[in-house]
Amino acid sequence: MTDKNEEQMSQSLAGDISVPSHWCKKLRWKTYPLDKDDASAAQKLFLRGTQTFFCFRTANAAGEDDGPVAPERCHSGRECYVEHPTLVMLKRAVA
Repeated sequence: MTDKNEEQMSQSLAGDISVPSHWCKKLRWKTYPLDKDDASAAQKLFLRGTQTFFCFRTANAAGEDDGPVAPERCHSGRECYVEHPTLVMLKRAVA
C-alpha cells in the first residue's frame, strides 16, 4: 500500500463514516480481492446491501459460530471475529 493510500484512509477514518467501524478478516464477497485494501470501497459495498457475503473459514453464509454472515453481523461481539488488517492499520494510523 502506498503512503498516499495510507494517508487517504487515515483521513477517512478520522473524519467521516466512509470506512467500516468493524470489519471481520473472514468476511468475503465476490469482489473481495479488489476491495480488501480499500476500506472506503468496502464500506460503500457494505452500505449498498446488494452483495452476497460468506465466511472464508466456512465457505458458507453461516460463520464458525453458526451465526449469519454480513458486515453488520460480523463484529467483535462474536467469538469468531478477527479484525481485518486494513482496519487495524487505519486505527493505528490515527491513534
